[in-house]
Amino acid sequence: MPVDASTLLIAITVVHLAGGILFFLVWRLFSNRFEAQISSIGIWSLTHLFLGLGNVMVGLRTFIPDWASIVMGNALLLFGIGLARMAISVFFGRKPYFTLAALPGLLWLALCAYPPFLENTTARIIAVQFALGSSLVWISLLCFTRNRDNLYTARLNGMTTFVLAAGSAYYAINAYAASDPSLPFIFQHDFAKIYLLVALLCTVAAIILIFAMIIEKEQLFFRTQARMDPLTGLSNRRAFGEMIRTWIESQDSTHAPFAIAIFDIDEFKAANDKYGQVLGDAILQLLARICEDSAREDRIFASHLNGDCFAVFYGGIPIGKAALLAEEIRRQFAKSSESATDGRLPATLSAGLSGGDIRQTEIQDALRAADLALANAKRRGRNRLAMSMITAEKETADSDSAPSERPASPGGRQDISRRSKVA
Repeated sequence: MPVDASTLLIAITVVHLAGGILFFLVWRLFSNRFEAQISSIGIWSLTHLFLGLGNVMVGLRTFIPDWASIVMGNALLLFGIGLARMAISVFFGRKPYFTLAALPGLLWLALCAYPPFLENTTARIIAVQFALGSSLVWISLLCFTRNRDNLYTARLNGMTTFVLAAGSAYYAINAYAASDPSLPFIFQHDFAKIYLLVALLCTVAAIILIFAMIIEKEQLFFRTQARMDPLTGLSNRRAFGEMIRTWIESQDSTHAPFAIAIFDIDEFKAANDKYGQVLGDAILQLLARICEDSAREDRIFASHLNGDCFAVFYGGIPIGKAALLAEEIRRQFAKSSESATDGRLPATLSAGLSGGDIRQTEIQDALRAADLALANAKRRGRNRLAMSMITAEKETADSDSAPSERPASPGGRQDISRRSKVA
């Protein structure tokens, strides 16, 4: 059975109103469940309610005054599409810019105050479709350019929105070419039916995809939380191991070097008991920030393993250079902890470092060797870096280990011990 344009417009209106109500119910009833996205959900509710009411008023062209149908109906549509842009911006953590959201509708109202424009049907159609299409393209671009979490559903929503923008351009071009651009006459043409059918399908898809985006982002949030230490914000032990495995799998060269440093705060338990947990947590967070600042490259990963124990993985970095980076963390922590506590708690670090290359050295061997080197640093008086050099066949000297020959820092000494491969 053939479907006419009026039926399609009614269907689009029902979908928008139903979507607005659904988003409102989610916003009202599940605010705790989707706490991070509750603002964007509320804006999406207003978006679809505005679009639905706008379609109602446009569809009642012959039953209500023109100022209500033409002026206010299209204004609601343009305010609605502006809110859609604001909702997607908020979803991706951008500023809402309410003025930009209201701009299409306000410009429309300003144009309608000019009688020659209001009386020109073609000009009105082009103005409305241009505003709708440009806003839809903007939304589509946001779905691709601001999708930092690489959400699959966001990319699909961007493609759907772009198809809707193309449909808007198709409708505007054909309406401009029509001999009579009035709504009743245009609705008799096949191009209007095609546009409304595309709009109906894209609207249904967009509502489904928005809910899917919310769910996908929540799932990503919980997966991230499961991989993150809540106190320091660093990766936990499980995530640390996964990142190392991912880096190893990405290496084309089987001889890529790596190093692992393990840091432990000296006398942390005694300091925590003496000064309280609040100060102890602050010290842990300070070390986490220093480790995170040192891990600016994609191949360097920092982790809070447990208690006062932290680790940094240096992928593609020879052990000699990694020793320099680890020593800088140790020095920076000693300096920053004294400054942050006004000299009350001049905390220091002991560190163990080991490494090799991914062909000759197992990660677990390097971790055990770094742990032994850390114990050696503690045994030799703390506040120092000890290094364990793992080789495939025998113990060898490495010129990159020159940090041991540099003058000791005021806060402590650097100690380098070489061990054979740990079993």
